[in-house]
Amino acid sequence: MSVNKDKKPKLSEKGQAKYFIEAAESTPPDQIYREIAKNSLEACEKMKKLDPNFMGEIRVGEDPTFPGKLTINDNGIGMSKNNMSDLIINLSETEEQSEHGNKGVGSKVSGFANNKQGMIYSSKRSNEDLGSRCRVYFNDNDLFAVEHSDVYNSCTIPLDLNELPALIQEHKHGTSLTLCGNSPEEDTLDPPKNYEEGSLLQRARLGIHWLKAYYNTKFFNIPDYINFRVEIKREDRNSYERVQGHRYWLNHFSQASGILYHPSAKIHWWILNDTKGKRGSATDCVMNGQLGFINNDEMIEIDFDMRGKKNPLRHWGLPFSCGDVVVLVEPQGFKQDQYRTDLKKNGSSLKNFKSIWRDFFMENMPREIKEYELGLARKFSEKMADDGEFLNNINKWLKEMNFLQEDGDTNAKKLPLQGHMTTTKGNGSGDFSGGTGSVVPGKKPKSNIGKSPLYAGLKDKESPDKSLKGKVNAMPEVILDSSKSDDDEWVWYEYDDHKVYLNAKCRMIDYYAKEAHRQNKALNLETHRDNTVIVLRKVLSTHIALTRFGSNNLSEEDKRDILSNDKNLSMCLLNPFLITKEILLMSKNLKQQLALLNKQGNGIHV
Repeated sequence: MSVNKDKKPKLSEKGQAKYFIEAAESTPPDQIYREIAKNSLEACEKMKKLDPNFMGEIRVGEDPTFPGKLTINDNGIGMSKNNMSDLIINLSETEEQSEHGNKGVGSKVSGFANNKQGMIYSSKRSNEDLGSRCRVYFNDNDLFAVEHSDVYNSCTIPLDLNELPALIQEHKHGTSLTLCGNSPEEDTLDPPKNYEEGSLLQRARLGIHWLKAYYNTKFFNIPDYINFRVEIKREDRNSYERVQGHRYWLNHFSQASGILYHPSAKIHWWILNDTKGKRGSATDCVMNGQLGFINNDEMIEIDFDMRGKKNPLRHWGLPFSCGDVVVLVEPQGFKQDQYRTDLKKNGSSLKNFKSIWRDFFMENMPREIKEYELGLARKFSEKMADDGEFLNNINKWLKEMNFLQEDGDTNAKKLPLQGHMTTTKGNGSGDFSGGTGSVVPGKKPKSNIGKSPLYAGLKDKESPDKSLKGKVNAMPEVILDSSKSDDDEWVWYEYDDHKVYLNAKCRMIDYYAKEAHRQNKALNLETHRDNTVIVLRKVLSTHIALTRFGSNNLSEEDKRDILSNDKNLSMCLLNPFLITKEILLMSKNLKQQLALLNKQGNGIHV
């Protein structure tokens, strides 16, 4: 008969303390807040199984017994007085295995090493006459231990019902946990010093609502039967405000939502708006456009626009709508790591699957999101096409090069003016196109001409004053024409009206759009097509402005002949290298371009 003489591993007291400290250094600074709340949620779930009519309650705030220390109280199932200290001191030991794999490690690792002054547990089971309390801390020998009471000769002291926290007294069962920090002076109501660096929300949602914002964002779904509240301390008052959970607030601000199904994930999506209030101001939950990952009803990861970070949805085909769209991926068949900060499947980390889900989303983008993105993209394209900055720069350059002369006198010739208005010789007759309130031809104009270009080139019949000089607009009006049945004629220019027409069916539009989309699939094909039209507008208008008003020693007749030749103009559209490059540039630095448009009063808010 053989005897197994293998040596068994053994973790010493110092080894265990060292393990907690080293493990805590690898956990996020907000992990302890997740762990203690998760324990309370699961304690309420256990009570619900015992009593279908049970209504759970969780309160997070200042401990009235220990000012400046954070406590979380629940009316869940509670811990038995007989084994409370063993449950707390022994690694991975719990009374009942968690449904989601909580083995009691998380709160111990994330809490004990960051609360060397201690964590105080108070609890009571509904079927027991007394409650109990114990304190776990690092003792004078820097060893992890449960404090011993000489009075009771035990590490657990008994508590009468009236000695327990108010919530436990009210329901006669539940648990309270107080975080004492690393020193008696430390205020554990404030986020830890390293909170901004490694927490779920990082630099976002700080201030007095930091913990409520964390819980609202971290927990995707809070059961309706649990009233989860966090204390908000203000200068003039304190109040407990409810945590509803991430899904609740997303649905509240949603104008459309749905789910895409991939073999390895559910991809939840929402389009948000502000019709039910300003997002983020009253909810204390991240309601920005965002990309996140869910596991067991909690957020494992979330990314959105914040200081030092850019919304990754810009690379999910949503460069314009990323501020209003939420995409939360719920992987299927994945398991959390020990500290519940990452997901793995067959040994492969979550990050290895992100590109797969991104490509799937872009290929199967919901119609509602596609239309919303396209709508914002077209607003942007329209503003860029009507970009006064480009027009002004061209005109300024032409003037500085002495290509443009300001005309306007009693014999003013017909000229294109800014705003695409035209004027003829004076004597009270005008030929105007565009512009509201144009003078009726033959009608005597006002004697006070003023600065309005409407009266440029005109002279009052009874006034000796000369007419106002008109500011010439070198840039022609570019019109996208949809009247043609084919693309035999790409572009044509009306010299007298100073208008150029681009055939909407011109094959070069689709050619450049497809080439730009091949090089940048973050924007959809329709957006690239709109951007192509903008670039071609600028190519055509610049060519016409330089030909007609540039210092090229051409006669007026020569200019007319050159610009009226449709084939000559069409050649401007045949420059694949430069035109494609300009189209692609329109998809870069979108945030800066949008900010500039908003500054100019052409606001597009995305």
